[in-house]
Amino acid sequence: MLTLLISTLLSLSVHSHNDYQRAVPFYDAYRDGASSIECDMFYVGGDTFLVGHDTADLDSSKTFDKLYLEPLARSIREGGRSITLMVEIKSSDPDAYVDALQRKLEPYADIFDPSVNPDPCRLLITGWHFPEDYSRHPSWFKYDYQYNGCDWSAMDAGRLETVGMISMNYGALHGREEVRKVIDFAHSLGKSVRFWGAPDDPEGWKMLSETGVDFISTDRVGDCVKSLSAAALPYVDSIRVRGHNNHVQGIAFDKSSDCFYCSFTTIFYKVGTDGAVRDSITGIHGHLGAMTFDAETRKVYASLECKDDEIGSSISKGMGKDAYRHDESRFYIAEIDVDAMTMETYELPEVREDYLKGNYGCSGMDGVTLAPEFGTLKGKYLYVAYGVYSDTTRTDNDHNILLCYRPGRYDKPVHKYFIRTGNTTYGVQNLCYDPASGNMLLCVYRGWKKDFPNWKTFELSLAQKSVRAPLEGVPYHKGKAEQLREFTGSRFPKGTTGICSLSDGYFYIGDAGRRDGRQYCDFLLYRRSGPAMLERAH
Repeated sequence: MLTLLISTLLSLSVHSHNDYQRAVPFYDAYRDGASSIECDMFYVGGDTFLVGHDTADLDSSKTFDKLYLEPLARSIREGGRSITLMVEIKSSDPDAYVDALQRKLEPYADIFDPSVNPDPCRLLITGWHFPEDYSRHPSWFKYDYQYNGCDWSAMDAGRLETVGMISMNYGALHGREEVRKVIDFAHSLGKSVRFWGAPDDPEGWKMLSETGVDFISTDRVGDCVKSLSAAALPYVDSIRVRGHNNHVQGIAFDKSSDCFYCSFTTIFYKVGTDGAVRDSITGIHGHLGAMTFDAETRKVYASLECKDDEIGSSISKGMGKDAYRHDESRFYIAEIDVDAMTMETYELPEVREDYLKGNYGCSGMDGVTLAPEFGTLKGKYLYVAYGVYSDTTRTDNDHNILLCYRPGRYDKPVHKYFIRTGNTTYGVQNLCYDPASGNMLLCVYRGWKKDFPNWKTFELSLAQKSVRAPLEGVPYHKGKAEQLREFTGSRFPKGTTGICSLSDGYFYIGDAGRRDGRQYCDFLLYRRSGPAMLERAH
């Protein structure tokens, strides 16, 4: 039995029972929000594993690679959520089975190996018989032990370290007291627990969730996920707002007013959680981009570019206005009073100078967020991220740049931080400080230089202190520069068209689209699933 267990921030997760019997194995349950996907798998020799409940069901076309391993790897490499892969040993020779599995997974180090992937998938191996010498396999090979299948008191510390989960047949238990006994035992060891054979209906799911079980097994994944999520989510899961010609650029959420703020390039909207537009500021001659909201000042701070490039010219043309000349290009922070719905703009000379000179590949500015100071974790500063051209033939565009200002004082930044991430395509599209983790997320369009990982999302710890050192690859930069060197990244693809933290592990992400000739934005609820990784909350 193979199970894919998706890590979430819910107190429990949903297990897709006999997933291989679905019309589309893996993908159907994954799409429906399953946290676990079950598949019986047999080792038939060489490097081949076949999927099926019994040997009579085996079909040479239904391989582990085709139905599960390749879809899983493709999903992760395209920015999907990390999961745990559970494989039952259906063999009289567990050593040969696990040896073959190890060989099978060797090309997938970027999926499973924590030394390669900072947010790897977990591997769990289940069954009644395990290899005697577990030390010869990677440390990330973990095992799912049966509660009543071994002598726990005799288990040595090394073997206990390999335990990834404890399982039990629900039908062998009598009443909640015995269920709780199994759960309490597993949790006392720091292990998760699951049952099979439990009631598969809303009352059964509710009963199991109240016991504190970690995984619920079901044949009704969609219904189960919806039933559990509806009670668990503290915020509205999704809202759609209709825009106009230009796509959404940035979003912010106002908890006290229960509304969103967003920019559709030349229009600023205040939107209720029902998707209805409450108010707007229109006719903005420029590119109103990423934004952040300050609940204390009741202001939105947003980037505003008025420049001569292709995007700026297209905006001017669409508004029936003359395009800006190169020397007329200006870059502003727009401070928007969300109660009065008025906007004041303040120029950022630092951005204009680097843009006009072509320094660091600067294409302007976009990402904006409020956060404490790096290193001291004190104060409230406004961070502004540069746009950076993606030219792969130059070396001076391998840094993302953050300007740090005191709100309202924009003549000169307090800090100018350089982060050597490798080139990106137009730099940081959206910037997001997350108080729950104390980290900052940088959402970008990936770069294309082969010497860099070309991640789509970067994460920085604000606890780190900057390092003053010469700027690599930028010969014209004189002296030392403030650099932030502690960061991680992932292929998480969302956030470039809006992201905001709700300060408690949840986020809203703006997902842009077009329908009937008009742009729209879906505000979708996400939550943490790993370093630089988020997943849908439902």
